[in-house]
Amino acid sequence: MESNKEICSFIDGSLLLTSNVSLFYGPIYSYDYLVKIRFGMFWVLSWEQERLGDLTDIQTGSSNAQDAVDDGKYPFFIRSDEVKRSNKYIFDCEAICIPGEGRLGDIFHYVNGKFDCHQRVYKISGFRGVDARFVLYAMQKSFKKHALENTSKATVDSIRLPTLTGFGFMLPKSIEEQRKISSFLTQVDTLLSLHQRKCKTSVASVQAKTWEQRKSGEIAPLRGGFAFKSNEYCAEGVPIVRISNVLSDGSVGAAFANYDEQEDDEAYALYDGAAVLAMSGATTGKVSVLHAEKGHKYYQNQRVGYFMPTDNCDYGFIRTLMKSQLFADQLSAVLVAGAQPNVSSKEIDGFEYMIPQSKVEQHRIGEYFSNLDTLITLHQRKLKWLDNIRKRRYFYGSLR
Repeated sequence: MESNKEICSFIDGSLLLTSNVSLFYGPIYSYDYLVKIRFGMFWVLSWEQERLGDLTDIQTGSSNAQDAVDDGKYPFFIRSDEVKRSNKYIFDCEAICIPGEGRLGDIFHYVNGKFDCHQRVYKISGFRGVDARFVLYAMQKSFKKHALENTSKATVDSIRLPTLTGFGFMLPKSIEEQRKISSFLTQVDTLLSLHQRKCKTSVASVQAKTWEQRKSGEIAPLRGGFAFKSNEYCAEGVPIVRISNVLSDGSVGAAFANYDEQEDDEAYALYDGAAVLAMSGATTGKVSVLHAEKGHKYYQNQRVGYFMPTDNCDYGFIRTLMKSQLFADQLSAVLVAGAQPNVSSKEIDGFEYMIPQSKVEQHRIGEYFSNLDTLITLHQRKLKWLDNIRKRRYFYGSLR
């Protein structure tokens, strides 16, 4: 759990750093209200709209794709997110490189040093009174929108120099504040990338000596629900999990219908931790987990599937497996394009997976991903707050 503690520590520290925010209200110039969210040490309202062409030098490279070599000494930026290598360099500076055609507004490379550059890649450098990384984040936030607004096409397949030089963004006058902001966002990016790699590495490293192929129906057969009559719903009673309650965020929620408690209801009763599947409708194939108070039960409606526990597999592992890409890929194969989406228990029970024979290992894998889910849930608001800072607050500078 050390990685979890690291995330929590960083987020909590970041919130403390920015907790001393300054909010200014009142009619200023043509604004009804001006709201500035700043690092605590910056109290002066000193943001301005600037143009990229006024603060930087912009030109293209001169190399071609065939100049790339596998073991080249220098990075070679081409018209994709892949960075090639080259044995020569044509620039030696701090720069932002973006392709002049292709996935415009989606690919940005930051470099500081010697590098080679394709003839259809723009090099932005010579930063005057502006922090390069601040420019990078500003462009990641809103350059694509700017490019679309400055073309007559629905998609941007190429970009011209005036579109780059005319890109405008909000900028603090203080270079120190720019660096504080860009440094903060760089730490967020680094931390997120680090834990994405850790997640992939951890999953790959948890390899059992003996894995076996099993069908879904052997380890967690899918149980169908009961056809409750809507005219018998009541204001109070046992909540019914319907398709509309299987939410796209992986939880079971929204407004429940209720039904009088029935005798001999174990054939359609659900309890805490149950993994359920939407078998038709807009969320067909979505697997969510029911979180219920101890002793509380829910009823399972028709077209909602329930993965039943067995002695063959740890149920925490089942929840992880059914929410994985392994499940999603097999689901795509049975859904018919253009038709009303729906799946059957027979189809789902036929899905095949490689799983560890050891239930101890199954449990550890399931527990690992459960801890990640819990961490995401606990810090969802904090992460959303940080993401909003990155995407909006600092680069708009003011909100009407």
